[in-house]
Order: sequence, then structure tokens, then C-alpha cells
Amino acid sequence: MAGRRGGAAGGEGCLRLEEQFEQARGGDTEAWARLVALAHPSLVRWLAGHLPARLSRRVAADDLAQEVWTTAWQRRASFSARGPGSLCAWLRGIARNKLGDATKRARTGKRDTAREAGTASQAPERGRSPSSAAGGR
Repeated sequence: MAGRRGGAAGGEGCLRLEEQFEQARGGDTEAWARLVALAHPSLVRWLAGHLPARLSRRVAADDLAQEVWTTAWQRRASFSARGPGSLCAWLRGIARNKLGDATKRARTGKRDTAREAGTASQAPERGRSPSSAAGGR
């Protein structure tokens, strides 16, 4: 997140996030929404500050933050509180992993096919050229 201090990610902010997280783990989806609303801006700033310039042209910090939230939600049962600030540290760890994954994808030239899945419905029907499909012919 934004670092060890400041914003929703530091000090008392982390404790507030941990309260929301525990409620969300108990099934309170509104608590999850509050957690994301509180921490998302700080997470995006942290990611943007750690995103290499060459990578920032290919991926947005906000997109990576969404990946962090998805992973955090999927793995919420595995989180183990180890003291104040442990949730923020856990989220930063997920964010570092997402940055690493994006860097590897960019280095190897791999595209994220999950992001492109929505474009499959825009493909022309078999046997039709793209220009005739675009023209409605």
C-alpha cells in the first residue's frame, strides 16, 4: 500500500482495515466493500510508485490493484493476523507478486488472454470478412 505510514495503509488505518477484513471473512460483503473503498486509493498509489516506466505503458496500476483485490478475496481464509499491520503487509505482498507477474508477462511478450476474452464476441462470424461484418453486410 502507500508504505508503512500514511493514508489508510499506515498505523490506525491498518487497524481499521483489519476490522473490516475480519467482518468480511465472516461473510459481511458490505465490510469488504468498505475495506476496498478505504484501501484502494492507497494501493493504487503504492502500485503506481513501484511500477517500472516501461511497464506502466502496458498495464495500469488500477488494473493491478483489481487483481490484488481478487486474489485477496480468493485467499482471505488463508490470511493469518500476526500483529498490527499484518493485513497491510499481506496485501503489499500480493501486490508485489502481481507486479512481478506483470513484469514477467511484459518481458516474455505474453498477453493476458483473460483480458482479451471479451473481444471474442466481437469477432466476425466464420466465413465473413472483418470489413463486411463491420458494415453489417
